[in-house]
Amino acid sequence: MASAKSAFWSLLKFLFRAKILVPMLLLLGLIGTSIYFQRKAEENKAGRYRTATVDRGAVVQRITANGTLNPVTVVSVGALVSGTVTKMISGDVKPGDEWVIRDLQVKAYKK
Repeated sequence: MASAKSAFWSLLKFLFRAKILVPMLLLLGLIGTSIYFQRKAEENKAGRYRTATVDRGAVVQRITANGTLNPVTVVSVGALVSGTVTKMISGDVKPGDEWVIRDLQVKAYKK
């Protein structure tokens, strides 16, 4: 038993003198920390989602929010339409009826 202890201490002395002990302990600590956080992330991932069977029913949750909604992309769209009103319909106008008839001249509009 005494020879095993002396062999262990002589190995530690060698590693310390060869400047291998400290980097080896740092590497082992890094590996251990990595394993710990990886297992912790897997535990959190498993409890993140709830599953349920699909069925019909009423909406039971409402979400409200305050703030400003901003577009991702702003697009400028325009057209220049000019013309002369040739006839205007008076009286009862039903859906789909034309009530103004124009002689149109459409031109492209660019900014």
